[in-house]
Order: sequence, then C-alpha cells, then structure tokens
Amino acid sequence: MIEIIKNNISWLKDFFTLILTGTGAVVTILTYQRAKATILQPIRSEVVKKQTELLSELLQLLFANDQSFETGLDYVEICKVNTLLLLNDYGFTDKFKAERLQEAKTNLQGAVFTKNKLENFHRIQPFGEGPIHAESQEKIKEKLENGKVRIILIQTTKKNREFTAKLDYFRSHPFMPTSIQETLESLNKDITYNLSTALTEELEKFINELPKQIKINSQVKVNLSGISNNFIHARRSHKEQVETLTRNIRNHLRIDEKWLA
Repeated sequence: MIEIIKNNISWLKDFFTLILTGTGAVVTILTYQRAKATILQPIRSEVVKKQTELLSELLQLLFANDQSFETGLDYVEICKVNTLLLLNDYGFTDKFKAERLQEAKTNLQGAVFTKNKLENFHRIQPFGEGPIHAESQEKIKEKLENGKVRIILIQTTKKNREFTAKLDYFRSHPFMPTSIQETLESLNKDITYNLSTALTEELEKFINELPKQIKINSQVKVNLSGISNNFIHARRSHKEQVETLTRNIRNHLRIDEKWLA
C-alpha cells in the first residue's frame, strides 16, 4: 500500500492541489457575490422605496375625481366650452349662451392643436404687408354655407391641464417601471387623439350642419349635452388602459399578496 502511494505521490499532490484551488475559487466567487449584494442593497432599497411612493401616488390619482378617470380629464366641459366658442365665433349665440361662455372662459387654460393644423399651416414671413385683420363676416358666412368650417385649436380647461400634467409627471419619471410607462404613453396618445381628432370631428360636423337645420327650422335649439354625448360615444375609451395600470401597480406593490404574520 505504502509502495503504491509512493509511486503515485506526484499525482496525489496534483489532485489535492486542484481540489484546494477549486475550493478557493468557489469561496472567492461566493464572497464576491455576497459583497456585491451587500454594496448594492442600499441602492436597491432606495429604488424600491422611490417606486413604491410613485406607484402609490399614481394609484390614488387613477381613483381620484369620484373614482372616475375621465372626470379628471374634464372631457364633457371641454366639449361644451368649445361648442360655445364655435357658436360665438360664427354668430350663433344668445344671452344665456353668452353668459355661460363668459363663465366658462375663466376656467380655460391651454389648447391642443387639432388634426387640421398642418392642413392650414403656412409660412410666416418676418415682415408683413399690412395689419392683421380678423376673418371677414363674408368669409365666415361662405365657410358655413359651403360646410367648410375647420377647427385648428381645441381649448382645454384648468382641470384637464392639471390632471394631464400629473400623468405626464409619472409617465416621464426615471424611476417609473417600464411597463407602467408604456401604458401611460399609450394613454397619453389616446387622450391627445380624443381632443385633437374625435372632438374636432364632432364639432366640425355640428357647426357645418347647423345652418342647414336653421333653414329647416329657424327656431332650432342647440343642445350642448347632446353634442358632448356624441363626442363621448366617438372618443377612445380609457377603461382598459386604466384597468391595466391598476392591475400592474397592484402587482408591483404586492397589494393582494397574503403576508405571513
């Protein structure tokens, strides 16, 4: 036995050296990983804390305004105000609507370019040939008679601006999880479409049809609620996106998990 060990002593030394080296390497790797985790732990904790705060605030925002997301967007009021502005611009107004418009104007803030922006774009030179004049009554009348009224801007309300500003804050925040940002981006595109396209089309359809209705019945009355109802049916609903956001946020925050006592 001793003779066998003597004959293989070199091989045995190499074998044990290999084992010791491998063991050392494993210990080194495990030590590095533990050290790395220890160093990164404060960073991870801070990210989780920040995301928890952001997602909690966003979840509360989704259920604000009497738990109605679209109430926060103020779609109905925006539709009614822009209808009143159209009626005023084209001479279809009365004392009641004029008073309602003056009241509504105090809540306006900002505007959205419509789908007609590029169609009506023209290059502005630094020097003009004369003073700028408002569009003539003859031109306005011609547009109405030919059904060619086109809307360039949709006025928005303070309520809408404040609400969408909060959504933009969460959408662009660097600590917001990517999946949440993607849904917010999709939501933002649909909000823009609803105002710049869906509402624009409904208002243009209404104002171009109004002269025809007046010819049929000079006593015809404008129903603001009817116009806003048509818009609500034509707009892109946000229900599915809000449900997706709510579900993803609850998953990130592990709200529905059963925690051990």
